[in-house]
Amino acid sequence: MPSQTETRPTAPRLRGLAAIAYAEEHELTLCAHADPTSAARFGVLLDEARKVAAEDPSLVWIDRSVSVALVGDDGVRPVIYGIGDTLAQAREDATDYLDAGIDDLVAHKIDEAQRAIVVEGDVAWPVIVPTVAWSASDFGSAS
Repeated sequence: MPSQTETRPTAPRLRGLAAIAYAEEHELTLCAHADPTSAARFGVLLDEARKVAAEDPSLVWIDRSVSVALVGDDGVRPVIYGIGDTLAQAREDATDYLDAGIDDLVAHKIDEAQRAIVVEGDVAWPVIVPTVAWSASDFGSAS
């Protein structure tokens, strides 16, 4: 069982081309600061990030940290039932919404931009881009 003091590791923020390279390597989306023509954005895809960086590389950024989302299907669409810094925390969060079936949920690694979308409640699909399923061993012990 994860310790009570387990926290998400803090990591430096990458900006510009380094952020784009990191996002490409790890299949993550990026963030972009506001500029005179656009509001701040989360979930920026690589092609858009490259366009923004061509104008001003300092606007593109990513934090090197990962969260876990537990995703199931409600019969109509994918639904995120739990989210946390660790698989155990995501499972605990999911128990607030499900009495059974937690073992049927699929764990996904999500970046900060994706997590911000979910936490703000602005869930525009696909939240998980790309959709890649990971096993419990990718996150350490679930119990």
